[in-house]
Amino acid sequence: MTLIVGTLHEGQVWMACDSIGSDGFTKMIVKQPKLFRKGDLIMGYTDSFRLGQLLEHNLALPSRAVGQEVVSWLITAFVDTLRTCLKNGGYATCESGTEGGGNFLIATEGRLFEVQRNYSVLESTEPYAAVGSGEYHAYGALHATHLLDLPPRQRLLLALEAAAAHVTTVRGPYWIIPPGAASPEPLTDA
Repeated sequence: MTLIVGTLHEGQVWMACDSIGSDGFTKMIVKQPKLFRKGDLIMGYTDSFRLGQLLEHNLALPSRAVGQEVVSWLITAFVDTLRTCLKNGGYATCESGTEGGGNFLIATEGRLFEVQRNYSVLESTEPYAAVGSGEYHAYGALHATHLLDLPPRQRLLLALEAAAAHVTTVRGPYWIIPPGAASPEPLTDA
């Protein structure tokens, strides 16, 4: 149904997304961007608009202990709070005894993380990440442009366009949250 892409550039994270909602048969271009800033985090979600609504409007970010590493905070306090939020919001699932949530990217402190459906928190060795139905095509584009001297805005746009050219569930308009921006802005020409 979607594509969220992020890249690291000069110690800062840039994140962008598409605008389609689709079940594979029908589509809707949605006004609300699938990424947002919440406190010190930028989040971009896939799987369900309900997941995004809960993340943006219901999730109360837990406090972080002084000196606690961000990845430790994400794996413990953040995921515990996330599980409760998704459960209370009617979104969490349980299949064969395994609890599940959604798939999304988180950027904070110049780092990029993926939260998987089973609540695993991953940080890649690559300076980019993608989630959603277009992630494979986006990963190819992000890898191919990684060593080129292109601005991050252009790299993210190329990744979104590469996926949209080959994946029926990825479409513009595109949105981006550059470093320091309070909210998403349209991503057109890089």
